[in-house]
Amino acid sequence: MTNRRLEPRAGKPARGLCLELKRGPRAFLFTFALVALTIGAPQWGFAKKSTVTGFDAVRVLVEYGQYENAMALAQSFATDEKGKALAAAFTQALILEQQGRLPEAASALRAILSQNPEARNVRRELASVLYEQGEGNASLHHFELLAGSANSADERAFYERLAAKARTIRPWSLGGYLSIAPSTNITEAPDADLVYIGGIPILPAKKKSGIGYGYGLNGSYRFDLDEISSITVGGGVNGNWYRDTSFNTSYFDSFVDYRREMGDWTVTGGLVGQYVMKGEEPYRWSLGPAFSLRHNMGRKGVTTLRGMWRKLDYHDRDELDGSETVLGISHLYAISSASSVRFGGNIGYVDAANDTNSYLRLSLNAQYFREWSFGAISDISIFADDRKYQDITYLAGEKRSDQRIQASLGITLRNLAIKGFAPRIEYAYTQNFSNVDVYDFSKNTLSTYLTKRF
Repeated sequence: MTNRRLEPRAGKPARGLCLELKRGPRAFLFTFALVALTIGAPQWGFAKKSTVTGFDAVRVLVEYGQYENAMALAQSFATDEKGKALAAAFTQALILEQQGRLPEAASALRAILSQNPEARNVRRELASVLYEQGEGNASLHHFELLAGSANSADERAFYERLAAKARTIRPWSLGGYLSIAPSTNITEAPDADLVYIGGIPILPAKKKSGIGYGYGLNGSYRFDLDEISSITVGGGVNGNWYRDTSFNTSYFDSFVDYRREMGDWTVTGGLVGQYVMKGEEPYRWSLGPAFSLRHNMGRKGVTTLRGMWRKLDYHDRDELDGSETVLGISHLYAISSASSVRFGGNIGYVDAANDTNSYLRLSLNAQYFREWSFGAISDISIFADDRKYQDITYLAGEKRSDQRIQASLGITLRNLAIKGFAPRIEYAYTQNFSNVDVYDFSKNTLSTYLTKRF
């Protein structure tokens, strides 16, 4: 049976772990808070842990307008000057929230969290404020971190319910980005000036570097069928733009899916479509079914199984027409509310009209995410991919085999946030190895944009 004491109050989704307080208990807490001020309260390690009683007592004083008393009580729980400063900053953020100054409260809470990423009560309050502002994706980010690192089934269930509320804060979603994206090898040309295929020397395409722009715009609309199931339709466009339009690439995506939640299991299935343009000319379209099965195992993490089949149709390259089948699995494990690891792999097969272009693909990936106390959020990723082609490549005299490694680093500078947006920088190094020399290449890419996920 659900523990209703953990349910959030209407409009205040994350007001502590036990805030379904009736008028009597709240009056008692108010009295307790005043008594605590008089006789002194037990020590409270603010940045590490807090008792629910102490946290609620400070909040009740704030809600009764007893700001000075709330500040004094919060500081009395701290063990040192740093703790007192943090307690004062946190209480001031609660006061701003109580006064309805939500953007200021969110900014203050983010500043505290940037120095103390392990402070769960601060993260919980920030998620609450973002939810009240209607920032569904931003609040969802923090609720998921709290749920994944929860130490009890009840606490995890509480944050899972809040995450579900954040996902449904409105039936529609709209997002986009614009980034500066320089690359050292736009053409993905070989590093060598001369390559040999079947013993024949060939001059490959020349490397070209340049600074382009990355862009994206996406939206969706959700139709709720009941409390646990929905149908969502959506689409978007993303790509890269360069001064030389022959290098431009645009991806137009669309989908319709059915989602159903069954306790710790979530099932999603539907259709996905994509239309690709290269050099501002039609290149390829694809369409097919896709599904995912997600299992939340509490403190052990979240495992997701995904599958997809799609028909591939190229505009003017019939030898590439065919289909693609992909099956993948990934696991997300939260080390704490401020750090996590994700790892997984995929197996796929492209069945092309000409077997020279058919291949079996195996890939592995891993990512480490961490929030640092100096105001930065980082994620380090590594991706390895192996492709085995099914027929002899023309002129090479052998079946093509490619191995690709990509390492990337992303950093969000939360201390430089303005109006709820923080700058993010992403760098990636890619190296492709092939037994057919013309497909050997390496490149460096960099992109910068603004994000609200911090």
